[in-house]
Amino acid sequence: LSIVGSGRVSTDPDLASFTLYASANGKSSKEALSRVNTIIQKASGILDAYGLPKANYSTSSLNLYPQYNYTNGFSVLIGQQASLSMKVTIGKLNSKNKVGSIYNALSVVNNITISGLTFDIADKSAAFKLARK
Repeated sequence: LSIVGSGRVSTDPDLASFTLYASANGKSSKEALSRVNTIIQKASGILDAYGLPKANYSTSSLNLYPQYNYTNGFSVLIGQQASLSMKVTIGKLNSKNKVGSIYNALSVVNNITISGLTFDIADKSAAFKLARK
């Protein structure tokens, strides 16, 4: 005996997530890192202003790279580049923390990239139960 079935339910998402990426150059690693931290602090201030708890965003990667100038077959170290990625989750979507509003607010911060926007449901159990009917 074999039983196969499928169920389908549509519901509105109640959370969204995306990655925020910042990079900056400097003459030294310390300078580049300081600059990227300034960018991230501006972005974090905006997230705070929209009521996102600090637990909803965190660093997912931090990188430092040397920067070279290639001239006549020789490489000359000219500085460093720092980059930082943050995973941001916006829970309990409502009028105060609409994703579009947060994206627009973050757009005033120079040298950032926002990517990978996804929507989801925090607790899928009710939807699964309904789909199984």
